[in-house]
Parts: sequence; C-alpha cells; structure tokens
Amino acid sequence: MLRNRWLLIALIVSVGINIGLLTRVIPRWFWPAHYQVVPVPERIGPGHPYRLGLSEEQRGRMVALREELEREITPLREALERKRRELFTLLQAPMLKKEEVERLAREISRLQADIDLKVLQNTLPVRDILSPEQRRLFFSLYEERLCPQRGKVGGRRPRFR
Repeated sequence: MLRNRWLLIALIVSVGINIGLLTRVIPRWFWPAHYQVVPVPERIGPGHPYRLGLSEEQRGRMVALREELEREITPLREALERKRRELFTLLQAPMLKKEEVERLAREISRLQADIDLKVLQNTLPVRDILSPEQRRLFFSLYEERLCPQRGKVGGRRPRFR
C-alpha cells in the first residue's frame, strides 16, 4: 500500500515535469523566430544608442562623458552606501539615538543631492552632442525615467510574478 502510494506520487511528479518541459520546448520548435534572443545594446544614460540613432562619433563622445561621470560619482555612491548601512545599523541598535539618525539622514540627503547635481551637470554637454530630434527623444526618455507616471516604476509598469 505504501509502495503504491510512492509510485503514484513519483508518476504524478514525472508527468508534471514532462508537461512543463513540453510547454517550454515544443513552442520553440514550431515558432523559433518568436523565441530568438535579441542582444540588448550597451546603455548610455536613459536611452539606448539605437533608440537615439547615434553616429559613431556621437556614441564615442557620449561614452566618454558617461565614463567621466562614473569616475566623479563612484566615490559619492560608495559614501552614500556606507552612510545608509551605518543608518541601518543604528536603527537596529537597542538604544536609538535620534540626533545621530537625523545627522545621518541629512548626510545621506546631501550625498544624494551631490550625485543628482553631477548627473544634471553631465546632461548639459550631452545636449550639444545631439541633433534637435535626438535631443527631443533623449529628454523624453530622460523625463520618463526621472518623472515616472503614477503607478509605474522607472517609466515602466511594475511586474509582479
């Protein structure tokens, strides 16, 4: 009796696995073009180069600006992360020091503001690189990212799985 029950469970699990595999494999056999993996281009700012239609020269200048920005904000991001971890540790302490929490919160705000300012300062030379049409598209993508619509995350609807 116990042996039959285990065999039945093994059979059900085996059938479930096979059905799962078949629903993933068979469509790929019949519709392979639908399941092709499309490589995602390197990201530059809020938009992909292919969306902006950048020339090689423009792309090179944008990459140089992005690398310079990364060099400038990396220390700020690292300091920001350290301060956030310090704040998190402080919030878990048995005796909460309100003044220390407020001081760290102000430091975190200042670091985030410094990062935001550097990013905005980097946007000014980008304007000069782009044509008027590219600039319009760039700023629409930038707005989508900085000012997402209500109910959206980063300009996209949140996905819950």
